[in-house]
Amino acid sequence: MNDVTIICILGMHRSGTSVLARVLNLLGVYLGPPDRLMPAAPENPRGFWEHLDITRLNDALLGRLGGTALDPAPVEADPWDGPQFSDLRQAAVALLRHDFADANMWGWKDPRTCLTLPFWQRLLPPMRYVLTLRQPFAVVHSLERRDRLTVEQALHLWLSHVQLALRHTKEEPRCLVFYEDLLVHWRDEVPRLAAFIGEAGKAECPEARAAIAEFVDLDLQHHRTASTEAIEGNRRGDTTEAARLAQSAYDVLHREGLARAETACAMIEHALKLLAPEVARQAALRREAVHRHWSEALQALRTSLAELVPHGSRFILADEAQTGLQCPDREAIPFLERDGMYWGSPVDDGTAVRELERLRHSRAALIAFAWPAFWWLDYYTGLHTYLRSNFRCVREDQHLIAFQLG
Repeated sequence: MNDVTIICILGMHRSGTSVLARVLNLLGVYLGPPDRLMPAAPENPRGFWEHLDITRLNDALLGRLGGTALDPAPVEADPWDGPQFSDLRQAAVALLRHDFADANMWGWKDPRTCLTLPFWQRLLPPMRYVLTLRQPFAVVHSLERRDRLTVEQALHLWLSHVQLALRHTKEEPRCLVFYEDLLVHWRDEVPRLAAFIGEAGKAECPEARAAIAEFVDLDLQHHRTASTEAIEGNRRGDTTEAARLAQSAYDVLHREGLARAETACAMIEHALKLLAPEVARQAALRREAVHRHWSEALQALRTSLAELVPHGSRFILADEAQTGLQCPDREAIPFLERDGMYWGSPVDDGTAVRELERLRHSRAALIAFAWPAFWWLDYYTGLHTYLRSNFRCVREDQHLIAFQLG
């Protein structure tokens, strides 16, 4: 991939990354096979333009660190060279070779990449980065409504994503785009984007301009008038001050561009410190609720397996989160397995099927997918098809999907 142009699109959730990705796609950036792109949804009726497998890998990376896309775990040091990611590195390399090896110019968009970018930078040659920003309060309102996040959670996410996107691309070729400008002034923004990716001529292509004009619609901009007033009122003083700093950082970047990125980052750093105590308090409450749910789910999983697996039998357990499940009088074989230990997720479908057959012939009675590994059945479509075609599904609920192997 050293002779290709790779465009990495960065931005916070609900900040116009989908619109930007489609515009770049119409200018010549290949985003992957159409059947691997995330389908449209009510909150994004024109499509996400997001590669499903890259998104799933990013979710897995965040999960290994103990967080999620909307509730990432704090990271004090750079963990990305650690052995806990070795299987995901193999999966990422296989994916990139399979879906992008023949493209001269390709790229991807996933807001999670703001958090995981160093992982991808270690796998790929130097890239070009397009960063998109949206008014912080518009993003906060969108996440409050769509994901039921608190103001503090949503604002902290905006600040964290912007900070990391700026930090991880420092000294790299990058272009900053503002969501509001792209929607209102796309005729000015498109030539700038086309020149940045090395396709200046495409900006004048009648077919490309017509497609972009049809796609970019002001109806996509739901919160054009959001302001600090919307989150003041009875909010804590620290939250209001953090909100003002977020807006100030946005204004500095909008007015003066990336030349003032360090100034904006200093404001963001201050805002994050102001929010930290309240965000930590809310996180502790969430962890307590998750722990209760986790304990209940583990008990339900244990009960189901006791019903399905005979005493003294072995079964294969796919358990991405390594829940530590113990099922009395039954032997759980981790999938994948090496020397009795969990060895990570499969590199590809072929590996998954071969390992399944190897373990099946060791007299495993059943393969069980605990809920943290449900994504495997979406990601490894060949394995899923193989299981459905050759074995009977004996349990499928919110905690467990199990296939009888006997």
